[in-house]
Amino acid sequence: HGLVFTCARSRRELKAAAEALGAPHEDGTNVVSTAAMRPTAPEDWGIGSGDLNHRLKLDPGTVEVEDRLLGTIAFDPAERFGDPILWTRRDVPAYQLASVVDDLELGVTDVVRGEDLLASAALQQRMSRLLDGPSPRWWHLPLMLDSEGRRLAKRDGDLTLEALRAEGVDPERIIGLIAQSTGLQTALTPMSSEAFVASLDPDRLADWARAESGSGGHRLNDDELNWLRKRTT
Repeated sequence: HGLVFTCARSRRELKAAAEALGAPHEDGTNVVSTAAMRPTAPEDWGIGSGDLNHRLKLDPGTVEVEDRLLGTIAFDPAERFGDPILWTRRDVPAYQLASVVDDLELGVTDVVRGEDLLASAALQQRMSRLLDGPSPRWWHLPLMLDSEGRRLAKRDGDLTLEALRAEGVDPERIIGLIAQSTGLQTALTPMSSEAFVASLDPDRLADWARAESGSGGHRLNDDELNWLRKRTT
């Protein structure tokens, strides 16, 4: 009902069109209201066929994300994401739609993830509302950084559980490092999963998250990483 339209433009073409309109962008994606690029022909609205993306018409409006760790933060998804893709030209759902539908289908009540997806929570709340569904409780954690301040990412092969397991790293050392990094224990000592669960204190975790969020994330130093892998300097 006037919410979905087809878009033949590629991501690169849409970015170039946004730039031509003087619109800002971030990380190579259009981060603007794409209202000026919406179709005028009635046949371009609704579900189409062929090599087309399907986008959601997203009007301006602030959404408050009530995060259990970082507090209440307001975003305008239209400013941040423009008209987001719902269904791609490869005939698969886009990430944002898949996340919302999966959470609703599975009855997810709490989402724990990295702070880099905090703005996505605002978009996902709005999409969930359009589907007459509830929003989960959000817990966004500061990102883990290496000793030089670079973000640790699975795509770069950084500290994946699979790699640590292959190295034979003691699982209780991994838990101990997490507990020490998040302020749940004061020293680097191995910790069992049962002890970790018993130590979880949302208030202490929130204090840590807000302090680390302001500094860009939690930086792991070489001593911590060496301890994790039982190496000596």
